[in-house]
Amino acid sequence: MTSDNYCPPSNPTDPTPSQIAADLIVTAGATRRGALGDVLRSYADQLVTAGAFSDVTARDARTVAATIVWDLVHGDEATALRERAHAVADGLWGGWDHPSGVGHAFTVAANVIDAT
Repeated sequence: MTSDNYCPPSNPTDPTPSQIAADLIVTAGATRRGALGDVLRSYADQLVTAGAFSDVTARDARTVAATIVWDLVHGDEATALRERAHAVADGLWGGWDHPSGVGHAFTVAANVIDAT
């Protein structure tokens, strides 16, 4: 019996948390041509190079990336990201699969902002 329904391969290659996060950050600026999109693409590349998402799960990467973009576009930037890192480390912001990796991601994101 044949079927017209598409079935994905049983073991597809999953994107890494770094790829997920970078794609989310870049996508946030995709609807805006020019400066914002270019800045977010460059920032995402810098975060991946710096290993910001090296110790987070795919689920955490999605939330971390969305939070980073939120802080970037709302002007809170490095200060807010450091406050988030401290909140995660102090157990004030729970629900993460790997809290230390999340704190690290927020800290690296703040450091990359400060370096630019």
